[in-house]
Amino acid sequence: MKKTRVSLKYRIVAILCAVLVSTLLVSIVSAYQFFWPSFQEIEQSLAKQNAQRVENTIEHDLDTLDAFVADWALWDDSYNFINNRSDAYIQSNLQPPTFWQNNLSGIAYIGAQGRTVWAKSYDYGLDKMVAFPPEVEQFIARTISENGRLPEEGISGIVRVGDGFALMAAHGIQDSRMVETPTGALVMLRRFDEDFLDRLRHDTRSYVYAGSIYDRPSGERDQANALLDENVRTVWFDLPVVNDTDPIRFFVETSRTITDAAVRALSGDVISVAIGSLLVFIVMMIVLEFQLVRPLSVLCAGLIARQKNPMARLGINRLRDDEIGLIAQEVDRLQRRILEMALKDGLTGLPNRRLFDDRLERAVEQADRRNTKIAVLFIDLDGFKPVNDKFGHQEGDRLLERVAKRFNNAIRTSDTLARFGGDEFATVVEFRKDARLGLEVLCRKLIQQLDRPFKVGDSYIRISASIGCAIYPDQAEDTVELLRMADEAMYEVKHKGKAAWLIHGGNGKADPDGDGRPELPFRAIR
Repeated sequence: MKKTRVSLKYRIVAILCAVLVSTLLVSIVSAYQFFWPSFQEIEQSLAKQNAQRVENTIEHDLDTLDAFVADWALWDDSYNFINNRSDAYIQSNLQPPTFWQNNLSGIAYIGAQGRTVWAKSYDYGLDKMVAFPPEVEQFIARTISENGRLPEEGISGIVRVGDGFALMAAHGIQDSRMVETPTGALVMLRRFDEDFLDRLRHDTRSYVYAGSIYDRPSGERDQANALLDENVRTVWFDLPVVNDTDPIRFFVETSRTITDAAVRALSGDVISVAIGSLLVFIVMMIVLEFQLVRPLSVLCAGLIARQKNPMARLGINRLRDDEIGLIAQEVDRLQRRILEMALKDGLTGLPNRRLFDDRLERAVEQADRRNTKIAVLFIDLDGFKPVNDKFGHQEGDRLLERVAKRFNNAIRTSDTLARFGGDEFATVVEFRKDARLGLEVLCRKLIQQLDRPFKVGDSYIRISASIGCAIYPDQAEDTVELLRMADEAMYEVKHKGKAAWLIHGGNGKADPDGDGRPELPFRAIR
């Protein structure tokens, strides 16, 4: 037996080593055949992402400028200024600090007829106010003249200014209450110079420069229409210029660090596989002994022991996530299933009579310790037999399942609801205060659960329940007597009209009418 086990161990190790050696050879051959293109795709994707980040940053700057201009255009002071130029407004709002603080390079107020009310630019190099770009001024004036006013959403985008470019946003000026018709335009420019490009480079961590659509950097072209050279991958995109037919082209360079990393990674991978192949043989000898051979031996011994004692430990940690752990879990699951079949009702999943009796004993012991009371309720369904006779046992079983669910909704999770067989149910309930009042509430809830009709086949039927109750220790001194009294009370209800509930009087004393039967103190008949 020992020889067979060792033979199995070494056979597995030999097969594994052969696989590892084959893996080493395959990795050497396939590394540059399969992985290299993947690294190139990653690098290409990164270059596209960098270009997209640059484009998103520019669009975000345009959106921010547009929102800023839209806010200024709704000032009442701006509306009054466009209609009646005021030096006070200029001194308060149109001075160099306004340009510095908001990173603006130009502001213009253009009237409804395209006439310029006020327009200035700020030269950051000369640190003084200069003339506003005439091409932007003329573009806005022409737009107002042709259309009567600016579009409702305004105009924003990149504009050509001399030999360079700028970010521009323009909105019609309106009073803050939006009562008056928008008039004229408020135009603001933001610098698009080397400082702007430096900020783009910093924010996007890419080298960015702008140029004409006719610019073509030299280099090898890849499948993504990007340009390659030894050190960088260049991707470009175009953005429209609102006052020119030719767009502006942005070039985004991404260092080819992934290519260098790919060479190092693939070489290191081959070396690692080679070293790993040498170490695996030694390691697997130890691993197989402790992770496979010994656990299997322990599991076999545990299975043999369980043949004599079902509760014997398997000796295997059930939390293991390997096949041995799964076997241990499955053995435990099967054992739990067997115990469940012995203690649970197969139809409803409720405790059966055996488990109910066990929980009743425990409830009595607990009531004695806590000085509380418990009650047993026997529940027998009224009108269930005709359902079986008319619709068949399959529909009857489905009805019992639904009844069990409704009863479960009426009791606490700490109480026990059981099915004794057929259409008989029972429950044990603990009460800390007035047991009779608690029983009244519970019994009414149980009977009310059956008020709603049940759909059986294509028909709707109604059933009811007869409930007998007994309280420990008020009426019974042990579980046998308690069950007997609850059963007697239930049959008394069946005798007196069903669809009701009754608390046993205890020792036959609750018999005020002298007929030999306890009184029905509370009754709930539909």
